[in-house]
Amino acid sequence: MSSETELLILCSRVEPRPEQQSELEKILDGSLDWEKVLKKAQEESVSLLVYQNLKPHAGKVPDDILKRLKQIYIRNSGRNLYLLNCLKPVLKSVDQSGIKAAVIKGARLAKTIYKDIGLRFFIDVDLLVFPSHRGRMIEVLKKLGFVQMGSKHMHHELSEREKMYWTYRPVYQRGRLDLELHYNFPGLHMPFSMSKDLWRHVQRIDLEGAPAQILSPEYELCLLCLHSQQHSYSRLDWFTDIAEMSAFRGLDWNKVLYICRKEGIEAPVSYGLRLVNEFWPGTVSEDTIRRFSVSPLERLLLEFFWPKDSVRAREQKLMFPMHAPTFFSVLSHKKPLPFMKAVYQFFFPPRSWVSFYYGISPGSYKMAVHYLWRFWRPVYLVMRRLIGK
Repeated sequence: MSSETELLILCSRVEPRPEQQSELEKILDGSLDWEKVLKKAQEESVSLLVYQNLKPHAGKVPDDILKRLKQIYIRNSGRNLYLLNCLKPVLKSVDQSGIKAAVIKGARLAKTIYKDIGLRFFIDVDLLVFPSHRGRMIEVLKKLGFVQMGSKHMHHELSEREKMYWTYRPVYQRGRLDLELHYNFPGLHMPFSMSKDLWRHVQRIDLEGAPAQILSPEYELCLLCLHSQQHSYSRLDWFTDIAEMSAFRGLDWNKVLYICRKEGIEAPVSYGLRLVNEFWPGTVSEDTIRRFSVSPLERLLLEFFWPKDSVRAREQKLMFPMHAPTFFSVLSHKKPLPFMKAVYQFFFPPRSWVSFYYGISPGSYKMAVHYLWRFWRPVYLVMRRLIGK
């Protein structure tokens, strides 16, 4: 692993441990390609944390690099505050209407975990909406002037029946604020059996002066592990999210395990925790990780698709399909019918859905090309992995 990558890893915690600070000082005493550090930090979305953790070592960091990192931090702080202020009318309307809609991922973490609104980069705001409240939520957004976004080649709006497809995640925009709405547990493209329990334990916080709903830390942690695997662990800040949430005071590991077993997601969640320990040893105790039940086949598949050494060295280049956590879930349940259904839905999603998201006419030859692409891409990626070995 390069010194530049090691530096990024050490700087990608909200509060690095003393031993990590000691390692950081040693690296700073050596030779570093600072342009490479800056570029990689932006690719991994950790420039803000790098800035915070390099400030105490300003004498060992080139002035120009620290100045540029500071500018990134200031811009992000201003942008995040602007987006959250734009979100306030939505949150207030949701609260007044009694709608169940929880802020998840970036915006929630910036407020509750990172301790400084400017330390977590996020592009849009994600809301998990109770499925039966979807109509009311859309009415609120329309009254506030939000417009649903779609492909510029989009041919039609999905019907009410088609919107029940599990991967339906519409984006609504007003000004510079994009709201992505989720109606199923993010990371799983199948019914979430613990939905009632999830909403029963939703918590409330003040988000820049507006009442906001958030998931309990146990559900948020599971979500973060699934989300990072969906994107093939391609960003370092997603590991920071998992690490910081794992250390959240009051986190109930028994509840995390219960959720994972009910939903069949022990493999992706435990692997996310194991990878976090690859970056920052001891973040999650080995005793805790050993409590997760992962079959030999699941271990083999996890290591095959996302080798620990490659992930830690930030050399992972192959982006596997976002349905991976769903496949692990149906595999864990050992029920042939749900597995075959999940495989079928991945390779052959409804034509109306493909048309909606990709702007392809349902009657066009491009629809057949798209389905062939959906089938060939995972085969190609597996072959690439095998050749790479």
